[in-house]
Amino acid sequence: MKLRAALLALSASVLALLVTLPATQANAYEFAFADVHGRVGGHLLSTTMAGYSPKTATLPAEDLGIAVVRLRPVADVGVGDTLRFDFAWDVLPVVGSGAFVQRLAVAPPNRLRLWDFDMVAADGTSVDVQHNLDRLSLRLTAGDVDVRIGRQAIGHGGARLLPTADLFGPFGPGSIATAFKRGVDAIRFTAPFGDSVEVEAYAVAHRAALAGEANDVGLRDGIYALRLGLRVEGLLDASVIAGVSYRLPTLAFSLNGDVLGAGWYVEGSTRWDSDATGAFGEADGKLQLRTTAGLDRQWPSKLRTLLEVSYQSTGSDATGDDVALGMLAASARLPVVVGEAFLLGRLHAGAVVSREFWDLHNASVAAIWNLSDGSGFLMPSLALSISDEVGLAVGALLPVGKRPLVTFGDV
Repeated sequence: MKLRAALLALSASVLALLVTLPATQANAYEFAFADVHGRVGGHLLSTTMAGYSPKTATLPAEDLGIAVVRLRPVADVGVGDTLRFDFAWDVLPVVGSGAFVQRLAVAPPNRLRLWDFDMVAADGTSVDVQHNLDRLSLRLTAGDVDVRIGRQAIGHGGARLLPTADLFGPFGPGSIATAFKRGVDAIRFTAPFGDSVEVEAYAVAHRAALAGEANDVGLRDGIYALRLGLRVEGLLDASVIAGVSYRLPTLAFSLNGDVLGAGWYVEGSTRWDSDATGAFGEADGKLQLRTTAGLDRQWPSKLRTLLEVSYQSTGSDATGDDVALGMLAASARLPVVVGEAFLLGRLHAGAVVSREFWDLHNASVAAIWNLSDGSGFLMPSLALSISDEVGLAVGALLPVGKRPLVTFGDV
């Protein structure tokens, strides 16, 4: 059997119907008393997914379905121009079953936190209530210099489908819950130098165990790095992160610019693990390299096209009888463990074709393909703007290729 991309292996050829109400902001209450000002508001995101997984020689048939209502109260309070406090808390009643579809509809826990609640606040017979304290940070500003302390969102890189430069918990391909990135616990220092240079320093916590697991706080496994951002007007934007993550020397980069009316980008990350070995025991796994190149074009006809190609040395190109061993070796490697890699193959391509019709309505088809064995999946979708605050999206996840005989959980 040919190697499946991780999502295909996890989905077991599930055909998912996705009905999504994008994040909308309620009418926020704004206030100001002397130097104290801010707002209190909320967001609502509703996701319903249904699917069917057919029977194979090793896996039983299964009906899958889940409904998630995401309530997100938010608040931010400022004192003059020097102090700002941000807060956000997700509360998610979850109805249904199917671990795979839940991973698409609910962002997984992020280990880059010093402390966290147990994800499941109440475990009922058919309804779970999950929650996530997602933002809790203090921002200090002195002139152009910012210091942010606490739970906050940090990102890096610009890949749309196959991110490889984001060290802070990127969204996986096919994820539905992408309105808000999961916050990480960090101290972040930002200082610009003119209009073209920016320097940042990160100290990001890491927990060796999640809530509900054995208590083991591993600050030594966190991310400690510097970032240099450089902008050359009309030519290039560049960003480089260098430091240590998970006790390994780490480098991440992101480059983007314009060419012939299209936006191009190249990004990636690498770690050096002197103790690592290759997928089958050979000593070729010391350099962990992941990189993505893409081209994004918005045409005058409101048509948008996007193409990405991605390589990760931590994946496996095993086929035939070696697929289970290849999947095991790939899933055990560091970037999968820490939540940065989502596909178990080595070479993948992604593409999106979308077109806006009427005002703010959009139809699109996205695809991600494993170039080693020809497997992949298609994601057609239709997004409708009902009002300034309400939208509706309908789509499907359609695997292509033979169904795997083993799943990620089996190995």
